[in-house]
Amino acid sequence: MSNQSRKFITTEPIDKSGEAAEELVWQAVHCAFTSRECLGYWRYPIFSKVGKYRKEPDILIADAQLGLIVIEIKAVTIDQILAITGHRWEFQNFYTTSSNPYQQAENQLFALLGYCDREPSLRRRVHGRALVCLPLITEEQWYHKGFYQLPSCPPIIFQDQLHRQSKRIPELQLNNSLLKLIEKTTPIIKGYRLSSEQWKLLQAVISGTPVFRKQRPVNPIVPQNQQTRGSVLVQVRQHLSEFDLQQEHIGKEIPPGAQRIRGIAGSGKTVLLCQKAAHMHLKHPDWDIALVFFSRSLYHQIIKQLDKWLRRFSGGEVGYDPKQSKLRPLHAWGAKSQPGFYSTICRAAGVKRLNVNDTQSKQPNEALAEVCMQLLREATIPQLYHAILIDEGQDLIVDDYLKFEGKQPFYWLAYQALRVVSASQPEQRRL
Repeated sequence: MSNQSRKFITTEPIDKSGEAAEELVWQAVHCAFTSRECLGYWRYPIFSKVGKYRKEPDILIADAQLGLIVIEIKAVTIDQILAITGHRWEFQNFYTTSSNPYQQAENQLFALLGYCDREPSLRRRVHGRALVCLPLITEEQWYHKGFYQLPSCPPIIFQDQLHRQSKRIPELQLNNSLLKLIEKTTPIIKGYRLSSEQWKLLQAVISGTPVFRKQRPVNPIVPQNQQTRGSVLVQVRQHLSEFDLQQEHIGKEIPPGAQRIRGIAGSGKTVLLCQKAAHMHLKHPDWDIALVFFSRSLYHQIIKQLDKWLRRFSGGEVGYDPKQSKLRPLHAWGAKSQPGFYSTICRAAGVKRLNVNDTQSKQPNEALAEVCMQLLREATIPQLYHAILIDEGQDLIVDDYLKFEGKQPFYWLAYQALRVVSASQPEQRRL
């Protein structure tokens, strides 16, 4: 993936039926903004309440000059729109009978601008635009229907700005057409041109790094030797975590299959996994998700991180509730007073769970591997989860003599406990 392409983050593959029009819009945004200093997101995780469900914006663009742009896509034909009254659109022969696309985009934009306003140097300085995109409707069709005369008609991107109707229209001109339309759209919130430092801060805010920023001490102690390892760590802790594009892909994307995250101790892997788990849970509240870890001391830290990310992605409306949630932080083994991953599988399989005293191994990871091997031999493993995220994965690996049929026992148990993602690719699981 090129550096230009990496700034466009597709949080979940666009492969569902009926999303061809949405993909067309996303590709058009790629082309129009590829040479600009920006970030683009397909389904950025800021979930607003829409009826019984929560929905994220279809497209979010953070641009160094244009600020924040939210685009809500409605892949309807002109004949499917029955009426538009105020912000309410009524449909026929569509998956829903009504919608408020512009109001929804506005609400999501305001939520994001609210996070910007928490940073003094960004407060009321970021432009904000909201648009509705109709990829199956031309501007001419819209005019013939008379919708352009409506007083509440929002800024609209039509099919004309997305792809060429004639070979005589150069692609560069087409891309400029979309960009110029967005530039000419009157901002809902009028901001200012951002400095390079403000742009860096805006990227950090969009990535969510203020969620885990620690409060600065009133009188920070800075070592005299500015080049020592300790002094560098002190300076790092005193500043907002800088935006990291690679971590943004890891934290925001929900892959269709297995994914491995590497990093040294203290590099933020736990935070990224909590972010990813919270995103999955809000996007797919019906999914059973396990966030597994090896150190019991991590339990409360992970609960705290999950709560922070859920609130961040829901505009403060959703927190972590262990009694209600289908998102479960689980210690790899478990205890009498607290269910763990292994003990949960045992219970579901109808097998008595073992403890350390039932094994020959002295090391905790080896003892866990032993009981996992026995469970794999004795029982059919039930497919309990849609996704399993494993932290401290290196602590769950054992030497070759403890492997189960050449595989790492704990990881093979986790794989077996996952539901199939696609019937056409039964080997694919979200691990």
